[in-house]
Amino acid sequence: MWWICSCCSIATIWNSATRATTWARIEPDMLLLRLSLRLPLLLAWLLVGAGLGLLWRARLGRTWYDSRSGRALVRGWMARLGRILGLRVTVKGQPLSTALLVANHISWLDIPALAARVPGRFVAKAEVRHWPLLGWLAELSGTRFLRRNSLAGMRVLLEQVTRDLEAGRPCLVFPEGTSTDGSRVGPFFPALLQTAITAAVPVQCVAIRYGDGRRRDEQAPFIDDDVFVRHLLGILGRGHTRVELHFSPPLQSLGLSRHFLAARCRGWIASRLGLEAQPGAGMGQSSGNQRRPPSAATDCIGQA
Repeated sequence: MWWICSCCSIATIWNSATRATTWARIEPDMLLLRLSLRLPLLLAWLLVGAGLGLLWRARLGRTWYDSRSGRALVRGWMARLGRILGLRVTVKGQPLSTALLVANHISWLDIPALAARVPGRFVAKAEVRHWPLLGWLAELSGTRFLRRNSLAGMRVLLEQVTRDLEAGRPCLVFPEGTSTDGSRVGPFFPALLQTAITAAVPVQCVAIRYGDGRRRDEQAPFIDDDVFVRHLLGILGRGHTRVELHFSPPLQSLGLSRHFLAARCRGWIASRLGLEAQPGAGMGQSSGNQRRPPSAATDCIGQA
């Protein structure tokens, strides 16, 4: 029976790849060549990450990812993952070693792009835990999970992020609570900004852009009803994906309100990217470019 399952899996991958080809406008022969090289390498690298994570946990305990060697391991692993995915990242500015980093959210590709450069902690929606292999890897590396639309879950998350910041561990949040197509910066949920105020640490904005600076990449965003496997195959099948990360100077949070911080960060990111910040900083605001349903939490807050 195993060979039947294998054939079905191959057929599913090829069908998805063919549909992704139309979406990504890639020649089928080139797509097949790149997938034949990158897909096995990606699967192998995921297994390597699982093995290394288990080894480090056996040596250093469940919180191995908070150790210096653990942080270096995750950052190095994410950097190689980004290269396998074809990411070409340009960094402007310097990430802070202790801060709440606040970024706009466009794609799941934001995570490997940032995690290779920010030695912080990730928090993801609870559904990520159930993703095959990736969810287990996320849990193994210390990712915190939040039950969406749960006020109790949000309170727990805020306490955890505050403790991380107080302990000197940077955290990165996506306060839009959803991914956009990159043409605008959506309203920010201000609750997560309270963690920086409570922990008395600075806030650093991170502006993310896909493209070459002159033209926005319309294939990188993960929005609408995009299917993850199809999107992944499209990314693997193209030559490369250009990403720009702009880090702001530190913004002191002491004495400020979370609503002011949310508006300030959103304005800086929009200005840096030459985009329009949509009106409204708090929950309950909607946007035509916010394609995924907003929740009480972030889609992803990251760890490296």
